[in-house]
Amino acid sequence: MICITLVLLPAGLARTLGYWFNIRQASSQAVCLVLIDALLVSLIAYDRRRRLPARPYLLVLLAYIVIEAFWITLGRPV
Repeated sequence: MICITLVLLPAGLARTLGYWFNIRQASSQAVCLVLIDALLVSLIAYDRRRRLPARPYLLVLLAYIVIEAFWITLGRPV
């Protein structure tokens, strides 16, 4: 359920950064991706500290890293 929320987070947050704070779309997308990575890393650390399985967060983090690599390779096309 948390991972589904993280998938929807960039759309709303990027628009909020763009409309309210006048940040370019490419920059706001980059901020969103970094925020999602940080949240996933913190969730992985939390689960490992409590000795819970962190595999779902690891898989989602790997998927986001692939998406980010593709986005950067294309030159941040927005």
